[in-house]
Amino acid sequence: MQCFCKEQSYDLVVEADFGADPIWCGKCGCNLNLEEIPLTEKLKNELMSWVQAYSKSVLDESEYIYEITYQHNKSGIKLAEKVQSELGDKYAISYKAS
Repeated sequence: MQCFCKEQSYDLVVEADFGADPIWCGKCGCNLNLEEIPLTEKLKNELMSWVQAYSKSVLDESEYIYEITYQHNKSGIKLAEKVQSELGDKYAISYKAS
């Protein structure tokens, strides 16, 4: 996991953003390559599906955007908990709401 920190960061943030992988360095803010993070393929797929679903709903300019955002954030919190579980106590995982 390469970022701009001098030493490897174990402080990670789960956040959805258009055209970006959903894991960020919590210190320098660098978007991290999901393939370099030691997560199961199942969880990586869940994370990418979550980002893509939210991106599509925002681009569709849904009249239900507040409900969609609420549900997106609920799912994001659960995904952040799964990331924490898979990576263990060595990492500090947080979630940044949309």
